[in-house]
Amino acid sequence: MPPTDNVLVSVAFGAGLLVMAGGLALRLPQEPLEPLQTDRPGRSRLLRGRRRRRASIAVLLALLGGLIPAGDIWLTAHRDPRWFAVYVLAVLGLSLWLLWLGVLEALASLARITRDDQRRSLDRRDRE
Repeated sequence: MPPTDNVLVSVAFGAGLLVMAGGLALRLPQEPLEPLQTDRPGRSRLLRGRRRRRASIAVLLALLGGLIPAGDIWLTAHRDPRWFAVYVLAVLGLSLWLLWLGVLEALASLARITRDDQRRSLDRRDRE
């Protein structure tokens, strides 16, 4: 069966997700060779959590980038409503999981920014 316009769109969208996942994976914070020596004891644990969340986001993006065009091509050839339901539920489940990880990353970044602002204001107050 020749590819339809819908399949070409899903292949282009999947390729875009794969490119985004690759770019995100390249920007992951690198693990230091030795443990971080900072004045804050939980800092290295926080960096590991951030790296793990961002790596999970990159992997899920890559998985969606492969699943969307592969499923669309397969469903174009084999028109089965049961597999279509499984495919849609898998894509929706992975998308919701990705959304949840993004919300957690945003909340963690917001908490870090708020904490740093509070520390700066306390340091300023102590100096005065």
